[in-house]
Amino acid sequence: MARHASKPAKKTMDYYLCLFAVVLPLRAIVYMTPVVMAGLIANQLGWMGTPLSLWLAIPLLAYCVIESTFTLYYLHSKEAAQPLHPNPPQIVTAHAKRSEPLPSALAFFEKLFAHIDDVPAFLEGHFYGVPFPQLTRVDLSHWCAFAFFSKSLAQASAEEIDEIHVMVTRMYQLANRVEPPVEPSSPPRKYLQPNLEPFQATARPFVIYFATMACNAICSMWLRWFGFQLYQATPEIRYWHRPARSTETTPLVFLHGVGIGLLTYVPLLWKLFVSETNRQIFLLDMPYIAMQLSDAVPEKEGTINVITSMLDRHGISTSVHWMGHSFGSIVMSWVCQEKPHLVHYLTFLDPIVFALWLHDGIYNIMYREPSTGFDLILWYFGSQEIGIARTMRRHLCWYESVLFPENLPRHPETKKVLASIFMSEKDCIINAPAVLAHLKRGAKIADSATSVPIHTAMWPGITHGEMILYPSTYADVLSTLK
Repeated sequence: MARHASKPAKKTMDYYLCLFAVVLPLRAIVYMTPVVMAGLIANQLGWMGTPLSLWLAIPLLAYCVIESTFTLYYLHSKEAAQPLHPNPPQIVTAHAKRSEPLPSALAFFEKLFAHIDDVPAFLEGHFYGVPFPQLTRVDLSHWCAFAFFSKSLAQASAEEIDEIHVMVTRMYQLANRVEPPVEPSSPPRKYLQPNLEPFQATARPFVIYFATMACNAICSMWLRWFGFQLYQATPEIRYWHRPARSTETTPLVFLHGVGIGLLTYVPLLWKLFVSETNRQIFLLDMPYIAMQLSDAVPEKEGTINVITSMLDRHGISTSVHWMGHSFGSIVMSWVCQEKPHLVHYLTFLDPIVFALWLHDGIYNIMYREPSTGFDLILWYFGSQEIGIARTMRRHLCWYESVLFPENLPRHPETKKVLASIFMSEKDCIINAPAVLAHLKRGAKIADSATSVPIHTAMWPGITHGEMILYPSTYADVLSTLK
């Protein structure tokens, strides 16, 4: 369970180890290279000590120039990311192309709260742990404007404000609580609203990106060795494709998560490539969440268009098996709800799209103060990386990506849910036990009181993404392809 900002966890020894051995040295490179560059110039001009040999001074100066120039690029990119999304997707339009389009934000509200048992606890999570009896109508109105319209209350239209008032009244009814009085002089309480807050990212040296790109170049050679060919679908997205030896096996699309791209999954992919030689395989490569210095982030429609064009280009007219980790589950959510005819089966690994309304995911990724070494690495190399932060804080809309159990694909005759969901027991991003309990209720059948079970599994003792270290998890994942 995530801690709130008011209750920071005690820092562990491995936190300080990672801080002093990894994060601080890397941050020092950013801040010290301009100083070193100035010192080298002064040294070569004879203003500071005996001039160094040109064989040493020139490479050092060149590196300092590269790092200093990159820092200027970073500052420019960070400033460019400050403006809020000019036209955030709205609930009605975001769900318009789905099998169950929603007529209003209020309809989505009712669908959401049908899945929430403890309304006070749910809202307290989004208000940094403030007790529900202290949350006024004004507080909840501000939160509803963000949560259901992706805007501040001041930006909401008169029609939207009317819906917000209905939502707030309904929340007090569902919570079975009386509205507390509003103090005119009291400012609204703070709540989690990353899309509306000033953009945050932390500088890192160019050498990190160079190393990442070099490793991905090696990964590219490895993929070519396995018979894959690279296609640049759009400036923002590319994909790898390996044709099948047989056309009888269902094609597979793999979607990576946040980090350094496909390179992270080499052990799992190796096992996949060797065991599935008769299967056509696609690997979607999303550089904007993989530390590839990509400033452009595609919206949902752009990503779906890339996927449909990709499958059309390679003559895929049948449904496809989808497998995705973490952020990849967001793309899977879009596809299964907007292009259900393309879905044969879904394999989710550490998904973040289920019970996405819980505060844990937002808080853990964007607000939580790191307390362990893993937390610190995730913070520095993940949520604070400028491309990843831009994607999360300016382009993701939770109600566009959330996947309710009843919207999972099902067999047309047996009604069996065509999905397997694997989670990590100690996940540091989502509240895995709460999500598991949510999924254990099953997928409700329309116009029926019954629910269909969902295949779920919890990997014991590991955290988000750690599954890649254990071959035993590969067997679980690959078993869904049979």
